[in-house]
Parts: sequence; C-alpha cells; structure tokens
Amino acid sequence: RDLVHAAVYQDDPDLARCVWAEAAPWVASVSARAGEVFERAEDSALAFTAFPRAHWAKLRTNNVQERANREIKRRYRVVQSFPSRESMLRLTCASLMETEGQWSQQRVFSEASAAEGFAEPADRPAPTEGRRRALGRRAREIVDEIVERRGLKKE
Repeated sequence: RDLVHAAVYQDDPDLARCVWAEAAPWVASVSARAGEVFERAEDSALAFTAFPRAHWAKLRTNNVQERANREIKRRYRVVQSFPSRESMLRLTCASLMETEGQWSQQRVFSEASAAEGFAEPADRPAPTEGRRRALGRRAREIVDEIVERRGLKKE
C-alpha cells in the first residue's frame, strides 16, 4: 500500500512511473502473483497523470464510489436482515438510483476545467538521459525509504 501511495502522490508523472517501476520488484518479492498484478496495473493506476494537474486529486481517488458503498451499508444496517436476495437488490438499486440522481445535478469539474482536461495535450518531450538518471535515483530513494521504514526484505 505504501509503495502504491508513494507512486500516485508524486507531483511529476515521470517520477511517479519511475517509483512504480522501482516498487515492482519489492511487490514481486512478497508474492509473484501480486508482482504480476502490480506491473499490469501501472497504466491504469497512473492514468490520471495524463490530465491537467489540477484534476489529479479528484481523478486518482475513488471517493465517490466509497461514499456510495457507505450509503448502501448504512441502509443495510437499518434493515439488518433481508427476506430474499431480490429485496436486497431492490434496496441496493434504489440507493444507487438516488445517488445517481444527486450526482447528475452536481458538477465535479466546471465546464472550463473539464474542457482543459480534454484539450489537445501539449507534447511533452521525452526526458533527457540525465533527467532519467536523476528520476531513477530519486525513485530508488523513495522506495528504499519506505522499504526501510516498513522493514521489508527482498527475497
């Protein structure tokens, strides 16, 4: 968790990818299967970095989904026991429909901000060799600090 957090909370998209790449061997050392999943998840986990930085905080989290799940759980606690699977699904769907109605009436991004996100991306030049080395060193420092703090050991 800390390794993922370290990658997604970097201010520089290139550094975020470097931290992810540095973290991959550590995750694989804990579990080969987890390492495979971690490596395949990079593009999805860091996709928000393709948008303007002002949008990152809203795009990299799933707070909206978590809020919806909390509301469903709150309603389940009131009922406590469902007479059938269908009644449970009806309550879940009713809760999600109500939430969707609330979401459709609010904006997460202003029109101008959303348009900025879909504007033609500025072609960022590929990092120079020197910058790549500097990013790699910084990524190693970040990952090593987390590994040391958590007491992880590579097999």
